[in-house]
Amino acid sequence: MTNLVKRTPLPGERRALKTEWGALLFLTAATALFFWPLWVAGYRFPKGSGDLWGQLYPVWSFVAEWLRRGVFPLWSNRIMGGDPILAEGQYGLFNPLNWPLFLAYPIPQWLVLLRGAFSFWLAGAGLYLYLRRSPLWRLGRAPSLLGAVAYMFADPFIAHLGHPQFNDAMAWLPWALLGVDQAARSGRRIARAAIPVAMLLLAGHGQASLYGAITVGLYTLWQSVEGGWPEGLRRLGRLALAGAIGIALATPSVLPGLARLPFTERAGIALELRRGYEFPPAMLVDFLTPLFHGRGADQFWLTPERVESGYVGAVALFLALPGLVGNLHSRRAWALAGLGLLAYLFSLGYQGPLYPALAHLPLFAESWKTGRAIFLVSFPLAILAALGVEQLSRCPRRLLALWMAGLVLAGLLFWAQAPRWASVAPDGVSRSRALTGLRFAALLAGASALLGWGATRGRLWGRAGLLLLLLAEL
Repeated sequence: MTNLVKRTPLPGERRALKTEWGALLFLTAATALFFWPLWVAGYRFPKGSGDLWGQLYPVWSFVAEWLRRGVFPLWSNRIMGGDPILAEGQYGLFNPLNWPLFLAYPIPQWLVLLRGAFSFWLAGAGLYLYLRRSPLWRLGRAPSLLGAVAYMFADPFIAHLGHPQFNDAMAWLPWALLGVDQAARSGRRIARAAIPVAMLLLAGHGQASLYGAITVGLYTLWQSVEGGWPEGLRRLGRLALAGAIGIALATPSVLPGLARLPFTERAGIALELRRGYEFPPAMLVDFLTPLFHGRGADQFWLTPERVESGYVGAVALFLALPGLVGNLHSRRAWALAGLGLLAYLFSLGYQGPLYPALAHLPLFAESWKTGRAIFLVSFPLAILAALGVEQLSRCPRRLLALWMAGLVLAGLLFWAQAPRWASVAPDGVSRSRALTGLRFAALLAGASALLGWGATRGRLWGRAGLLLLLLAEL
């Protein structure tokens, strides 16, 4: 008879576990600090209430009210002549992140705000663990933390504060990729891929979930091919099973939503009129500073409808360059660059070459606001920034010296040319804001070069300084 003895973690494993908890606590503190106006000054988001308070909160309150009576409502009689709220994914009746709200009636404002802020932490924790534990990356703590901060506070998350369902989908993406890595290599870890896939689909925003699911699908194919023959076929089988389980878990929400889609107002719009909310190429400068075209609907001046940028911080953008150049020999760097390029071309909508070829396909035809795909540029940029920090201690000194000198020269160029570049902005506050953003980016370039020099020397203040500088910038 076999004696079953509980395995005691080795000292090294215990230290690693404590280290990960410390990093997750840091991300918790960073999230709390980022949202300090909520806790200290009594602010709430988004400005003007938006969909969060005008559309979602009334339905959430309706669900919470009926749950308190012992009834799980699938239909609301308070919307027009009645509405099948089960079939509207954005209400998220099956999204587990909404259930703390459903179980609290009346739903307090602070809980709604906490629920919105939680998506930021979830995204950061997911990317941190993905970069740390994925066999594809295995990065150190400092690079992983910097990549996590760059992603979780990127502009797409800020722009969708009033759409927590969109932020949920973005937040579950790194968890799903980590699950793919683990399930591909072990049949015992299939659930680790199936659950994040289900959560990605249950997030409730069809467009964000679609883009995330496509990314996970492409990643699945890549990891299967990387396994070679016949291991690649076994990987594909395990991941297909994980995907099927994830889809099955999300079916109670996804199927009613797909059945409702042809009857929505959006489906009635003629195909030739399904335009708008495309990413303008002129907004590439906003990857450097979102102040150029204005951050927020009340400041944005480029187009009538505000479009989010892919901004992950100028510091992260500067670090992404050595992250890419230092890994050109690796397929993983090309995969990141390919994902970012495809996402950018798609986000251009009819201005670019990709979306016109897909516009007539199911699901793509109903989700024509292609500018929202820009978060799939932010995602690889954040990972490349993490790789850049890792490269600071590995690259030849000559290349790093070239990078630092380039940053200093770029900073001088930004500072000198800022008045001319900002002259395209409307005169007054918008132009002043654009000028400020460009010159702030110039200062960040110089500071990044200085801290990067410290990081190349193995100094703690160098890596910690880059992380804190990015956090302060965002």
